[in-house]
Amino acid sequence: MILIVSALQLEAEPFIARNRMKRVLTRKSLQLFKGGSAMLAVCGSGPVGVAVAVSEIMSFAGVNPDRDLIANIGMAGGRPPLAPGDIAVCNKIACSFTGRTLYPEMLISHPFKEGALESFGKPVHGGVCGLDLADMEGAFFWEAASFYLPASRIHCIKVVSDAFEPESVSRKLGASLMKNAAATIYDWLEAAAEALLPDDVKSALDERQMRALDEVCVSLHLTFAMKSRLEALCKKANARSMDFLPILREEALIRAEGKKEGKLRYEKLIQRFVQ
Repeated sequence: MILIVSALQLEAEPFIARNRMKRVLTRKSLQLFKGGSAMLAVCGSGPVGVAVAVSEIMSFAGVNPDRDLIANIGMAGGRPPLAPGDIAVCNKIACSFTGRTLYPEMLISHPFKEGALESFGKPVHGGVCGLDLADMEGAFFWEAASFYLPASRIHCIKVVSDAFEPESVSRKLGASLMKNAAATIYDWLEAAAEALLPDDVKSALDERQMRALDEVCVSLHLTFAMKSRLEALCKKANARSMDFLPILREEALIRAEGKKEGKLRYEKLIQRFVQ
């Protein structure tokens, strides 16, 4: 599951629309939305709201540390050469309250820019922040999320809205910036979630593959041992992203005349997987 925490409704709207999310929880200063394999929390700005949101969304989703990831997505002020509309992954996160500095694990390649983020309790101007980016929730989000998930599954992704001039960002401009960035961000989150899956999960056969495998077993008169070997090869092929479904469907079309012919065709089929 992909979990998203955003401070503002306008930051969340493109993701809610994309996944056709429905509101599943409303509390004071907190809303949860769910659609498909994604959940999103809108929590308001500041450390308390985002910490509560992380706890609530983790609990509501029943988070699985081996399969799920969470991202804080929202707008941030940025120092040139970052410019409004740029998408930046935070490779360093500092908290102005505690003085702590956090270093996210950058394991998955991405198409975004990178920058160091500092989180404050109120909107800031250029002279206050000495890093690339400034917001009001990233550090607090990251520390709360780290209680539930490993660092490789926690991401802070910021859409640059201004050059440390927060009063210059109108609601209309903010909504436009987020809408333009949302598809690229969510596509990457889906790819990252897939890449981080354990090998045994990535290799599991889906319904279509299992059906084709069963049809091949009938067509070639395979024994239990032969089916087990072929299934294991299919799982290995899945793990290395081999598209073997057409191979199985092709083999299932013609029924072998007997066990001898079935065995000969089976051996040739096996060779197509081990080449």
